[in-house]
Amino acid sequence: MKKIFLIIIILCLYNCGVHKIKINEQIKIQRLIDSLDFKVVLPENWKSILDSHQNLSYSPIDLDDKFYKNIVRIDDISDGNEILKSFVIKSLKAEKKDINNEPDKLNSIKTKYGETYVIREESDWNFTHYIKTTFYFRHNDKIFRFHYSSDERFQKKYFHDIDFIFNSLEFN
Repeated sequence: MKKIFLIIIILCLYNCGVHKIKINEQIKIQRLIDSLDFKVVLPENWKSILDSHQNLSYSPIDLDDKFYKNIVRIDDISDGNEILKSFVIKSLKAEKKDINNEPDKLNSIKTKYGETYVIREESDWNFTHYIKTTFYFRHNDKIFRFHYSSDERFQKKYFHDIDFIFNSLEFN
C-alpha cells in the first residue's frame, strides 16, 4: 500500500513539473510576440512555438513535437538604409552560402513589400530531405527575413498556409 501511495505522489509531482514547463514556455512565447515590431497572422491550424534554439517560430498544430518538419521564422535583421541586394549578398557570404560569385543570379520578385529576394536551398538531415526558402524584404527602413523550412513531404500541403502568413504580416 505504501508503494502505491509513493508512486502516486511521484506521478503527481512529475505532472506538476511538466505543466509548469509548458506554462513557462507559453509565457516566453507571449513575451517574444509582444516584443515584435510586427504581427504575425496565422491560419487556424498553426501555432506559435519555441524552436530548438528557443527562437519564436510558427508551425502547424498537427505536427506537434515534430514542428521542425515544417517551420516558419520571421526576423527583423537590419536597421538602416543599406541596399537590400547588397545586404542579402553580404548575409549569404557570412553564412558561407554559395552564390556562384554571380550576384545577378539572386532571384528577385515583386511582392506586396516591394523588391523581395528569394533564396531556395535543399539539404538532407536525419534521412529527411528538406526544402528551405528564405525571403528577404524591406519594410520601413528595416530588412526582414522570412524563413520557411519543410520536409519535402509537407511542402505542397502547407504551401497556401505559408503564402497566407507571408502576405498577412502586419507592421506597426
